[in-house]
Amino acid sequence: MGKDKGKKLPQLITTSLEGDKRFVTPSSGLKIRKEGIMDLSKMYGDVRSWFSKMKYIYNEKDNTTKSKDKGEEISIKFEAYREVDGYVKNFINISFLITHVSKVKYEGKNLEKCKMEILITAYALLDYKNKWKKSESSEKLHNFYKKYIIKRRIQSYYEGGIYMELMDLKNLIQDDIGLFS
Repeated sequence: MGKDKGKKLPQLITTSLEGDKRFVTPSSGLKIRKEGIMDLSKMYGDVRSWFSKMKYIYNEKDNTTKSKDKGEEISIKFEAYREVDGYVKNFINISFLITHVSKVKYEGKNLEKCKMEILITAYALLDYKNKWKKSESSEKLHNFYKKYIIKRRIQSYYEGGIYMELMDLKNLIQDDIGLFS
């Protein structure tokens, strides 16, 4: 019990800081690419169900289908957020660009053959209610608070929490499209 006291928690590398946004993905986003046969309806439903199960409020910012020479092109964008507590709100944004879509029958199922690129960004937004932004002195106090008082909580609980959620969602998508982590 006492011997663990001196151990450091594994630290997530925050790839980007924008104000009070703590990104747990590269600033350009986490990319997943796949070409092959997939069940797009299942993946779409699973992503929506995951957001609901994890208590995220989500908006589908885009869901368009265009006919192209080499098959349909589908663009889907989700923006989702969840309040963690009165200080932090988590955000996950996903963009799907699916090209060369054609319907196929595979192992008795109606599926799609396509090329897919998925881009996911995730971050924890600190002080999302802007309680610390009322004056220059309170902003300085907030910076001290983040840097020295709750630094470990930010890294392990807030950043760690959104990172684990991101990995869960990524693994779900990879399972649905036939990629495994």
